[in-house]
Amino acid sequence: MFYAGFDIHQKFIYATILDEKSQIVQQGKFLTNVADLDNFLGFLPPKQVKVVMESCGIWEDFYDLLESKGYDVCLANPQGVKAIASAKIKNDKVDSEVLAKLLKADLIPKSYIPPKEIRELRYLVRHRKILIKHRTKVKNNIHQILRMKNIKHGFRDVFTQKGVKYLKTLNHGRINCFLKIMETLDIEIKDLDKGLKDNKTSSKEVHLLQSMPGIGNYAAQVIQSEIGDISRFLSPKKLCNYAGIVPSQNQSADKDYKGRITKVGSRNLR
Repeated sequence: MFYAGFDIHQKFIYATILDEKSQIVQQGKFLTNVADLDNFLGFLPPKQVKVVMESCGIWEDFYDLLESKGYDVCLANPQGVKAIASAKIKNDKVDSEVLAKLLKADLIPKSYIPPKEIRELRYLVRHRKILIKHRTKVKNNIHQILRMKNIKHGFRDVFTQKGVKYLKTLNHGRINCFLKIMETLDIEIKDLDKGLKDNKTSSKEVHLLQSMPGIGNYAAQVIQSEIGDISRFLSPKKLCNYAGIVPSQNQSADKDYKGRITKVGSRNLR
């Protein structure tokens, strides 16, 4: 068996391959494309290679690609790796080699990898959140213009159907521009909502979550996409810790201080 450690960067990957005797078989840097990846690993049968990479912003495509080619791939938790690895000199070469050595010793602290359909759902709900945030900014910009121009509209919510019609009658250039942007965002958000509602991968957990007061389809899908397989949490406390809603703790001698919630983990789940 061979053990490959990948240190992934935006434009290149530094990798180290070790054999069973922990000897370096191959080490080097290559670009983040399929051809270079195949050139680096291609001389070894996929079934004889275990690959580890750290959880970073661009890990997913490489993980899916390697898995599709038959490699045994795992995703390392960066904080856990840092805690376990004792190397004091930090550079790209050492990182990939340390990863390979930890993999061979079966000491990799693994990150949870949701199934592909859950990852896709996660991207959809996060994309919706981004669009909502953009729409809120657009509305705030319109409110600011109305205040600056001292325009009193009398609407409790000026973004109702009647309110928008009124805003259009003002014939204000910047307001009209923002209204066009808002209309586009509204269409995209509605399309996303329809897609989420018709989502065929909705699990029994999503339907169960919706049985709780105040939890609608979107909120249920957010919770499901962020948690994934709930059985990976051995207790409710571990789930709360993952969500970052447990109090911070500081122990000193015989005293135990508890502070604000840790906010470590999934912000979207919180």
